[in-house]
Amino acid sequence: MDGYTAKKSTSFETLVIQNITNVNELKAKLSGIILAGEDYQYDVSDSMKVLLTSTDQDIVQLSIEAIAELVKCEQKRDSYANKSIIGPILDILRKETVSDNIEMVKQCCRALGNLCCDCDTSRRLIVSLEGIPLLVKLLERSIDMRLDEIQTLASKTLLNFAIGGAEFTDIIFQAGIVDMVQRMLSIELKKDDFDDDTLSTCLLILSVINDNTPELLYSEMVNKTILQVLRDSLNMEISELCLDHLHSQAEHESVKTLIAKEGGVQLVCSRLEELVSRHTAGELNAADTEVDGCISSLVNMLVASHSLMQNEAILALTLLAIESLKKLSPDSQTEFDYEKSFVEQLIKSEIGKHVTILIDTNCAKMPVEVAENLLAFLDITSKSNKLALDYKDAKVHECLMKFSDSRTDLTTDMKSCIFGVFSSITNNGKND
Repeated sequence: MDGYTAKKSTSFETLVIQNITNVNELKAKLSGIILAGEDYQYDVSDSMKVLLTSTDQDIVQLSIEAIAELVKCEQKRDSYANKSIIGPILDILRKETVSDNIEMVKQCCRALGNLCCDCDTSRRLIVSLEGIPLLVKLLERSIDMRLDEIQTLASKTLLNFAIGGAEFTDIIFQAGIVDMVQRMLSIELKKDDFDDDTLSTCLLILSVINDNTPELLYSEMVNKTILQVLRDSLNMEISELCLDHLHSQAEHESVKTLIAKEGGVQLVCSRLEELVSRHTAGELNAADTEVDGCISSLVNMLVASHSLMQNEAILALTLLAIESLKKLSPDSQTEFDYEKSFVEQLIKSEIGKHVTILIDTNCAKMPVEVAENLLAFLDITSKSNKLALDYKDAKVHECLMKFSDSRTDLTTDMKSCIFGVFSSITNNGKND
């Protein structure tokens, strides 16, 4: 009975809308739907299909705005994921963008962006109607015309589209989205005040594409731009997105070389210093994820092909280890357990495995300075039972002894430190 009543009510509401002949009354009705938004209880998708063909552009614009609000509700989205709705919206975007239709274009982008959210039906309809090249062209036009709001909405629409998976990221990649993202980032870097929303949207688009195509190597210009964003932005969330990007791209040797040449590791260190300062000041809490991203990136850098990069990563990890593992006085205790979080992130990043690879692959050629810094890091961290156990499982202690036996240029203090670390791993690396 309830289902029948709801269906009957929806049909009646559709009939009411279709029988409104007074333009002002119709505008008022649409404004009411917009105000109710996703809480509007009726399915009026059939009415919207008709209204999108109206000759009154105000009615068309209000209808598109209503659709943008209605499809925020996941349950309603499928009803509007229809060629008769998406087609007319795309047709509007095919027209030249001028001052008179800027608001219309904004609402079209909002509607398409919301329709794409978790809805492959909408995504595939946009593809079949050749909407992606159109949206990328609109994005380019908005950049050229400095229409910042349309630029933001168009890029977010493309991001929502891309989140659908490899099928969709490949389409926007082929349509040239990366060049547009590169332009947007470069423009932001020239400003005194960055638009963090623009930066994060651009970085997320690159991230989603890379996640779905792990082997993808972005151009040197793109990766240099990301390094510059990391260098210039003071927003830690933006920094984390940059670090994630560089972490993924560092799978390629050419990017590792680029990062080393461009001072990328020093940048990571500077971010860590900021995080440590915030840590000391009690500004970090359990919800902060910036440290996690840094640790993962730094551990990955341990196996880079450049000793400079390896050394900077070791120094940065040592800095963080000193702050995170130090014993706090009762007055300095906080609710968040920094030591536990740091240890867990190191283990999650497979620190033992990476240290073993670092020692094995550089046994004969590791510079003494790098070896000294690595030993200092291991000396600090091997005192943690959980880390010592991870080192033991990865055979770090055995690798250290082989390293000691194969080198004639190690000082007495270094050899003594190696035996100390070996002892710590052996004695502390025990299962609870």
